[in-house]
Amino acid sequence: MYGRRMNKCPVLETCRFFNDIIENIPSISESLKEQYCLGGNTECARFRIFTAIGKEHLPDDVFPHEMDKAEKLVGYFKLYGKID
Repeated sequence: MYGRRMNKCPVLETCRFFNDIIENIPSISESLKEQYCLGGNTECARFRIFTAIGKEHLPDDVFPHEMDKAEKLVGYFKLYGKID
């Protein structure tokens, strides 16, 4: 875990996943924030999409641990220029 610690994720304040989708489940929300948003945001699937293709293409249904899903979405977007 050491060495991958980063600053607070730049998307956290406006991240719909944390601010709308799971905000009412504080025990899960806080644990995920600690792991992905305040620790290893380069391991966050949402951050991966944000940095690769932009916040406007970030689907609400991608959870932070779903890196495989993020990679597929990024690949699809780079191939077709959109996400369905």
